[in-house]
Amino acid sequence: MRTLILALLLSGAALSAQQPGRQDKLIALLKAMNMEPVLQSMIQQQMDMMKKLAPKVPPKVWDELAKDLKVEELLVSSADIYAKHFTDAEIDDLLRFYDSPTGKKAIAKMPTIMNESMEMGRAWGQRVANRVGERLKAEGYLDTPQKPQ
Repeated sequence: MRTLILALLLSGAALSAQQPGRQDKLIALLKAMNMEPVLQSMIQQQMDMMKKLAPKVPPKVWDELAKDLKVEELLVSSADIYAKHFTDAEIDDLLRFYDSPTGKKAIAKMPTIMNESMEMGRAWGQRVANRVGERLKAEGYLDTPQKPQ
């Protein structure tokens, strides 16, 4: 879910035109989902990438530029994305869920679950690649490397 949000934000989501009360709820939802550190990390990654592209720029200039990059702007843009996909009633349901003990646990466990899922996917992909490769070799579709003489 976080990956989708980050991808949409990077594609240039428009600034909010939501009703103030609804936008407040959406921002509260994003905060309940612990999105602020994710967005702050995104800002830092963007700054790091720009610094690599312009290594001659003095640190003082980067510090000044960084002051203009606010998590709040990304929260507003993220709220716009959620507003397109959830009704007011669903937003209320999500707020209740993320304020519940189970919702808080889900947020706390999500990084660990995502890491374990990525590792599982990597291992699965390797197993599939090996099985497919062996079958294609066995059926003569892939050349087996020749041993040096």
